[in-house]
Amino acid sequence: MDPNTKIIHYDRNHRLFQQRRELLRWAKEHESLSELKSKVITWEVKETATILQIPVVYHVHYHIRSIVGIDENENPIYGNHHICEISIPPTYPLQPCKIYFITDVWHPNVKADGKFKGKICGNTTNFGRSYDLFQLVLRIGEILQYKNYHAEHTPPFPEDARVGKWVTEFAEPKGIVNQNKGIYVDETNLLMTAQEIEQEEAAAKGKENTPSPEPADESKKAGSIGIVIKSQRQNPNPNQPPPGISFKKKEDE
Repeated sequence: MDPNTKIIHYDRNHRLFQQRRELLRWAKEHESLSELKSKVITWEVKETATILQIPVVYHVHYHIRSIVGIDENENPIYGNHHICEISIPPTYPLQPCKIYFITDVWHPNVKADGKFKGKICGNTTNFGRSYDLFQLVLRIGEILQYKNYHAEHTPPFPEDARVGKWVTEFAEPKGIVNQNKGIYVDETNLLMTAQEIEQEEAAAKGKENTPSPEPADESKKAGSIGIVIKSQRQNPNPNQPPPGISFKKKEDE
C-alpha cells in the first residue's frame, strides 16, 4: 500500500478490538496518518503489534530544507532529508508518545547532542487528546522549517539552551530565521493542495484502467501492499492485508 494514495480503514468489529479496546487508539492514529497527502513527507512503519499488525513505531521522512548544524563561524549548515521516529506506548494516550530525530537537527526545541540527542520538545502531553498523529507530523515539519520554535530562556524553555542562544544572538540578528518576521528556513507547503490531490487521483485512476501485460512467470504475480512493515513481509499471503484491516483508495472517499 502506498501511504500517499490510499487510506487505511480498520474493521472495528474484529474480535481483538472487542477484547482490547485500547488498540482502537493505535488503529485510529494509523488511519489518521494515512490521510496525509504530501509531496515532501513520507512515512514507513518500523514496528507493529498484535495479529492486526497495528503500527506502534513510525519513521517519518521530511524532504525539506532545515538546519542540521553550524560551522566554525556559527553559520548554518543545511540538509534536505530528515528522519523522525515516533513511538506510541501501550498506555497511550495516558502516556505520551516518544518523538526523536534520528538525523542531525539544529533547533532550539531539539536536543543537539548528548545522551538524549534528537529529543523533540513537541508538547506531546496533549497528543491523542487535543490533536492526532496527522497533526503531530505537521507540527514537526514546521519545527524543521523554523516556523515553530521557542528560543528565549523563559518558560517552557528551549530543549537545547545552546541552540536557543544561537538563535537569539546570531540567527535572528542576521536575518537567518525569525518567526515573528516570517523568516523561515523553508516555506514549502507540507500538504498537497486540493488541485494537486485531484491531479494525482486522476493519474492513479488512469493507470488502473490501463491493462497490464501478463507476466511470463506465474510466480511474479505475487504482489505487495507497499508500506515497509517488517512483520508484514512475513505474512504467508502477501496479496492479502492482515485480518481486520482494509485499504480503501482515496478516490472512493
